[in-house]
Amino acid sequence: MNWEDAQTLTGHVNNAVWVNQDYFFVIKFNRPVADSLYLPMGETEKGKRIVATFDMQPGDELMMKVALSTTSVAGAKKNLEAEIPAWDFDGVRDAAHNEWNSYLSRIEIEGTDDEKDKLLYQFLSCFDSTE
Repeated sequence: MNWEDAQTLTGHVNNAVWVNQDYFFVIKFNRPVADSLYLPMGETEKGKRIVATFDMQPGDELMMKVALSTTSVAGAKKNLEAEIPAWDFDGVRDAAHNEWNSYLSRIEIEGTDDEKDKLLYQFLSCFDSTE
C-alpha cells in the first residue's frame, strides 16, 4: 500500500479464495489524512491494516471513493474517474439504483401467477444495495 498524497491510498492485493486473482485499488478521501498508523500483522493475516485519522469538526462529513482493477493501479484510477468522478453520494446511489432497475426491467415472466412474480422480484431486490 502506498499513500500517493494526503487523500489517496493505492495498492495491490492477491486473492486466492476461488481463483488466484490480483486486484489493484485506489481509495480517495474527500479530506486529507492527518495521520496514519500501520498495525502489526497477526500470524494469520495476509495484508496490512491501516488506521487513518482525520482533522474533523462536528458536522463535517468524511467521504471515501473506492475503485478496483484487475490490471493495474492506473486502471483503478481510470475506473474511479469514469465511474465516480464527483463527490455526490446521492447521485452515485441513484445511478446504481437506476442501472439495476434497467436490468430488472428486461426480465419477462410467463406462465406464473402473481404470487410467484412477487417472490421472484423480492428475491432479485435482495441484490439491490440501494434500497
